[in-house]
Amino acid sequence: MRRIPTSGEPTMATQDDDRLEADVPALALKALKEAQQRAAQAGHTRVLVRDGRLVSIRNGTITLLKQLPPRKKLTVRSKRISS
Repeated sequence: MRRIPTSGEPTMATQDDDRLEADVPALALKALKEAQQRAAQAGHTRVLVRDGRLVSIRNGTITLLKQLPPRKKLTVRSKRISS
């Protein structure tokens, strides 16, 4: 007889989902790098942030588009939910 987990117990599907979710940032970074390489090889203009500046890059030529304001440090706060 198969045991049905209670609401507090992780299921196999939940554990698999957690593992897949943990891979998402690495997969996104890999996809972004591949897309940038394809754009550069095709000769397309790429716009990105470098050293606090918005720049465009085309055929190895970097053009300053805008100096960006300094980054602001944010603190992580959690909101408590009262029961």
